[in-house]
Amino acid sequence: MPGTAEQVEVGDELWFGTPPGWIELAAHDGDEAAIAWFDRLLAQTPDAFDDRTVADLRARFLQARGAVPRGGITSAGVLVTTTEADEITAWQFTLAVVDMPPSGDVNVMAVIERYLESDEGRRPLGADDFVETFQTDDGRDGVAVHTTAASEQPAEILANLPTADPGRLGVVHAAVRLNRPRSADHDRVLVLTAVCPRPYERLALAVVAASVVLSARLRDGDAAPLPGRVDLDATGAGRDR
Repeated sequence: MPGTAEQVEVGDELWFGTPPGWIELAAHDGDEAAIAWFDRLLAQTPDAFDDRTVADLRARFLQARGAVPRGGITSAGVLVTTTEADEITAWQFTLAVVDMPPSGDVNVMAVIERYLESDEGRRPLGADDFVETFQTDDGRDGVAVHTTAASEQPAEILANLPTADPGRLGVVHAAVRLNRPRSADHDRVLVLTAVCPRPYERLALAVVAASVVLSARLRDGDAAPLPGRVDLDATGAGRDR
């Protein structure tokens, strides 16, 4: 079924902190569970929408969920927010866990290139593009590529965000080596792709993307919950937090 989250590994769960307002598209156990979750989200502000608006929002949610690729995606989310100029915008995120062979060091840039099936990691950077490496608090390596891309569906983007620039969408690709739970015998890397409708939003988008990537953890399904506020168990579909 389109938009259904893939299990990372039997017995393992991917957990990450979600920013306020995150609308999860993929990590649900089918459309029925997804729409029930979305209805609970709308019910938090019962006076904000009339019945017609609720029906329209539900239809748009299912449409967006259906557009999530069938395979390879662990989580996909949309964040509706405002820019510094007080303009409404929508940022899209996809997260995938990529298996790596048990061979020691992981070249996270090579992981991004392989996952994207492109030369994103090798091509010359544009004037506004850059690459940065980082390390988590517990010493795991990561890399982020800040770039732009043209949309393959410009009319659809402009229909929803008339001020968007479909020829130069802001894009952040990030990858980080995940921790290894007791049940795992090999390394895995989390690959995140975040997209905003205008290049100047990319810096703010990168801040949110960084918080998602740096909070991501794998844990054994029967282990104690992770400390701190973790809002979404992306592979334990149907859980409310």
